[in-house]
Amino acid sequence: MKNWSLGYPSVAVLFALGSVAFAQDLDVQAISRSAATVVEPPFEIYFVPSSGFLANATFRTLSKTNGPSTIAKQLAAELRKPRAKLRTIVVAGPSDGKTKQVLLDALKLLEDEPQPNLRLVFVGNAKIASEIEPVVTVTGAEFKTAPK
Repeated sequence: MKNWSLGYPSVAVLFALGSVAFAQDLDVQAISRSAATVVEPPFEIYFVPSSGFLANATFRTLSKTNGPSTIAKQLAAELRKPRAKLRTIVVAGPSDGKTKQVLLDALKLLEDEPQPNLRLVFVGNAKIASEIEPVVTVTGAEFKTAPK
């Protein structure tokens, strides 16, 4: 996981290893502004890159049939890190469907592990967020949705 400071004292961006984010896809300020409408900083952004419509659809299908992707496993490892105080992770990406799949797969990997002191913020479509919320709340984590 890469963790870059962007000059913002309360925002860190976490990238999946091997991912490539294009400038037009990754707008940290826009994601931060969206997240800030529902939570106060500090928070970290976990960016799920997009590879285009067909590649994202294939990714989701493979994740459902073959199990969690490397990106989901990396997010699960981030979520699994011990924390003594509340940690807020904003999960966002250009494709809400792919971002949803990564987040659901990561949570599935943690299904028997309670997640106290964790707040997840999904930046994206409210309908998709409503499909994620029950899975998050079962873990004991707090869930928020922010519009893109």
